[in-house]
Amino acid sequence: GQFGDVRLSLSCASFFQLNRPQALQMMRMAASLSEPCDTLVEAYSGVGGISLMLKEKAKTIIGIEFVPEAVENAKENARLNRAENVRFVCGDAAKEMKKIIRRTKIDAVVVDPPRTGLDGAMIESLRQCQPKQIVYISCNPETLARDLRYLVKKGYEAVRAVPYDM
Repeated sequence: GQFGDVRLSLSCASFFQLNRPQALQMMRMAASLSEPCDTLVEAYSGVGGISLMLKEKAKTIIGIEFVPEAVENAKENARLNRAENVRFVCGDAAKEMKKIIRRTKIDAVVVDPPRTGLDGAMIESLRQCQPKQIVYISCNPETLARDLRYLVKKGYEAVRAVPYDM
């Protein structure tokens, strides 16, 4: 279906927010907060909605998702939206980020982790790649607070929080 300016196709196995109007507002906010850059990585990218909304913000966008069906949807969605600068890889977010860091500098990261928040391996990947900007989408205030405490200790500044009632 049409999702703002982005067309998305979804399979049954792919997770997507049920409250579509609010999800669209949240995704637009995430896109508006992202600074233009060369390389942006979206970890836990699902069917690629946020990556595709960000397609004008970065020369290269790489979405990482663990669920193979969601990655197939994301690749199809990139084709539907003629987003040649957006690609998707299937795998563990932390491991794939480490592979990307070996080839190129990551300027910005968007994370949309599960309720458990960022695991130790992902925190370590963020520490290694030291992006100038992190946009963190959270569905669990407790794990968000825990992860923000860590990121602030590592020199990041929490600039803005925007709550959404899903």
